[in-house]
Amino acid sequence: MKPAIGACIVAFGLSVPQAVPHQQSWCAALRSNEPLLLDAKRLLGSSDPESARQREKYGLSRRSPVTVIRDEPTCRQASNAYWNVLRTSVPDLFGGHADTPVLTVKVGSVYLVDDQRSRDGRDAYWEVMIFDAEWHRLSGYGAGADDLEPLPNAMCRASHFRSV
Repeated sequence: MKPAIGACIVAFGLSVPQAVPHQQSWCAALRSNEPLLLDAKRLLGSSDPESARQREKYGLSRRSPVTVIRDEPTCRQASNAYWNVLRTSVPDLFGGHADTPVLTVKVGSVYLVDDQRSRDGRDAYWEVMIFDAEWHRLSGYGAGADDLEPLPNAMCRASHFRSV
């Protein structure tokens, strides 16, 4: 990690996952009451207009399958896609950051990818990205970034959303 990036992380109190040693998994383990699975269930199950719009946008139905991805090559692709977006969009913070394990949940034909930074606390900084099957970023939501737009509570509490 470059000194400038480390100083920025310390100054903002951000916790950035460290690179995974070669022998470990690229597929992050589920947390207790996994927020990403709750997000997927809200996306499919909510009757609010914003969730319905998102389902339509991604070609999902309320019956779209939800699958936690445990396939190492797919998790590796998800990690690379996720961190490439952050390295490109926030180079001062993530420019030299290596890929790390991510939790990947397939909802219908799209992937929700989360590096599992904490969502707790007023100053939480996290982002979930939504990718298509070719690993093009479709949108994202989270907390702590200035350019994110509010997302209805039906998707996830204290979160934000942006499309690309």
